[in-house]
Amino acid sequence: MNSATPPSHRLTLQILLYGAGTLAIRAASYLLVPLYTRVFAPAEYALITQFYAWAALLQIVYTCGMETAYLRFSAAYQWAYGTATSALVISSLVFSALLVGNAECIASFLIRPGQARCVYYLAAILLTDTLVVVPMAQLRNRGRVAQFVLLKLFHAGLNLSLNLLFLLLRPRDTGIFGYFTALDWVFLSNVLASLALVLLMSQSVHRGLCGISWDRLKRMLSFALPLMAAGLAGTANEMLSRIMLQHWLPPGLYPGRSKEEVLGAFAACYKLASLMLLSIQSFRYAIEPFFLSKITRKRDADLWSQTFHWFVLGGCFVLFAIAVNLGWLSRLLVGSPKYLETIEVVPYLALAYLFWGICQVMIVWIKIKVETWRVVCIAMLGLVVNLALSALWVERMGYWGSVWATLASCVAMSTLCYVWVKKLYAASYAVRNKLGYIGWTLLCMYAARALVHSRAIPEVPCSLILTAIFGLLTYNTGCLFPVRFTAPPNLKEKHLPW
Repeated sequence: MNSATPPSHRLTLQILLYGAGTLAIRAASYLLVPLYTRVFAPAEYALITQFYAWAALLQIVYTCGMETAYLRFSAAYQWAYGTATSALVISSLVFSALLVGNAECIASFLIRPGQARCVYYLAAILLTDTLVVVPMAQLRNRGRVAQFVLLKLFHAGLNLSLNLLFLLLRPRDTGIFGYFTALDWVFLSNVLASLALVLLMSQSVHRGLCGISWDRLKRMLSFALPLMAAGLAGTANEMLSRIMLQHWLPPGLYPGRSKEEVLGAFAACYKLASLMLLSIQSFRYAIEPFFLSKITRKRDADLWSQTFHWFVLGGCFVLFAIAVNLGWLSRLLVGSPKYLETIEVVPYLALAYLFWGICQVMIVWIKIKVETWRVVCIAMLGLVVNLALSALWVERMGYWGSVWATLASCVAMSTLCYVWVKKLYAASYAVRNKLGYIGWTLLCMYAARALVHSRAIPEVPCSLILTAIFGLLTYNTGCLFPVRFTAPPNLKEKHLPW
């Protein structure tokens, strides 16, 4: 991209490109939901949910926070790429060997007894995914958005294609196809897709292999390990409802449904709420390398403020769009009626994700300040709130208790993050305006859903028209009420704070 392009235009273009790419990647992922809900019973789908919940949690351990550490150190030190890549190659091999060596025990604890093969798949997926973490981060850091997105699309598309091939088109009970179950093919598809991505990026991985200097690694780990702890707490918080729900649900709360069936239905609808993660992930992909390595002037702080302003408005639009289009989207993406009994939780989980995203955008300031222990405290607060409230409410309200606990947890994290960021950088963040935007979005959401449910107008046209109108109102609001950053006196004109 032309270096003469204004930073605001460059950042906006990157966010849009990441957004389009993430949307396509998520679309491939969401196409698996109706496939799984048709092929698997809810209890079997619950096992897939548990597998990927633990995979997301263990991926934090495998990466050790080195992706963000590389982004933070790469601007000043050429050795950051080699040190991060080599360290992750060694650690991921060790971790995968430990998983394989203790597969039976780990399967009984994490998944289900007798599912040791799931642990083998888990070790292979985590190993291959970790090998490309730093090379993919380097693409982001160099602004190679198109290459990054295409590689991600290749992985998601291949995984989808293999799932379709093995679950719908494979011969039944013949040869090797008779040895593996349908669940095996779900995980094998992921393993093969991740392995193909490693082969595509093998030169980048090989280029990063070098001797490791302990002093250099120690400097990176001092920044990365608190982020790993925060990532564990944050991912545990996000996955908590799906991991622990079946253990906390009292027997007989849902007559005629087992705990596994309730978890499977809840997890399928939970995935719709993660559409909110599209906007969050798009922003994070663009802003982390941009600000972590390049925030050197007070004008960059003003750019961050504008980015934050539009992030909240964009999140409000996504929340409205999910809630108003929920009816036809759920029938399209989830399909099976037995999975739709929990569909009403989706807007509230999307609201929780919005507050979580606000926290993640503000945390960039804490990372710039290199006070990563604060990130750990924020994540631990969210985990404790979620655990305490889930333990209290799930027994009384079922999966709705988990939903309200998740929302309360995300609000608590964003509140603490704002208090600390305000203290570190005493500037106007227009919090009242942003809370007003969210409140107005909720009012419009309830009114629009009432209109859609009245059936006065056919559901799909009504939903799409209301979404377009709200999108125009949101854009005009952002243009009419821009936010400018009051440059704090303690933001010094220097490249790195250490």
